[in-house]
Amino acid sequence: MNKTLFNVFCIIVFSMTLFACTEKDYGDADQTKVPSISNYKDIITATVDQSTNLVTLKLDSKGAMPVWIFEDGTTSNQNDYQMTVRLAGTYTIEAKVSNKYGISDGSVTLTYTINNTLVDKDIITNLCGGTGTSSKQWVWNSKADGHFGCGENYLNPAGWWSCAANGKAGVGMYDDIFTFGYNSSGISGSYTYDPGTGKTIYVNSGCTFAPFNAYNTNDGQDYQATVDVQNTTWTLSYEGSDLYLTFPAGTMVGYIPNAYTYNTPKFKIIALTSNKITMATYNGSIAWKYEFLSKEVFDSSN
Repeated sequence: MNKTLFNVFCIIVFSMTLFACTEKDYGDADQTKVPSISNYKDIITATVDQSTNLVTLKLDSKGAMPVWIFEDGTTSNQNDYQMTVRLAGTYTIEAKVSNKYGISDGSVTLTYTINNTLVDKDIITNLCGGTGTSSKQWVWNSKADGHFGCGENYLNPAGWWSCAANGKAGVGMYDDIFTFGYNSSGISGSYTYDPGTGKTIYVNSGCTFAPFNAYNTNDGQDYQATVDVQNTTWTLSYEGSDLYLTFPAGTMVGYIPNAYTYNTPKFKIIALTSNKITMATYNGSIAWKYEFLSKEVFDSSN
């Protein structure tokens, strides 16, 4: 017996017990009194509060109980069942009806849509310092081993090479300041890249595209390019259970590893706390790890 069938069987037993107070009340197992789904399909509903992503499943009947069969195979017989769905998308749920005589053979399929992905407010607070009009500054976590590196994929973004503490001192990285602002009610905000006192960004030697190619020494070594302060935006989004931080094309995020990351600045969040961001970008061939520390925490450790 698979998990879904077992769960439905348990609900049948429970519903029969619930409705059968005495043997006299229960009577014979009259199959003609088993609920027909056609009598209930118009009073089984799934409604969504789009402001909170709260879904309510309801059977508008006092003489029967619903049997909700979720996409993962789990079940519930709770009426007015509520759940919060985090990810935007269209979902389905199967519903049957039960009473003391049994459970309907047929079912209905409800479809509901979540318009917006729900991001936990703690994530916004950690990134920007709050959910009001606020901002927060970050710097490279340069005092820690492994704050920067490259690897084969998102799962091991510094597996091929991992930068030691202060391993990139003097190349225009560690004076960078990344400011994330939150000034709306959504999952986006303002972003400022400040190249620091040196006014340069560190660029991979393989980058031969504008606006950095003019500074490429073409000797196989990474190089520094002079850039201005950049003001743009950031957005958080989910792909499945993975959280990504994305920016408009051409956004600078402290190191330019390749054309893909410059033209498609998208970083998977590996960890995000109030003190530290660990994230990685991946172009399908190589991943790069970036780890930033809250500037306030960094300055206090000096």
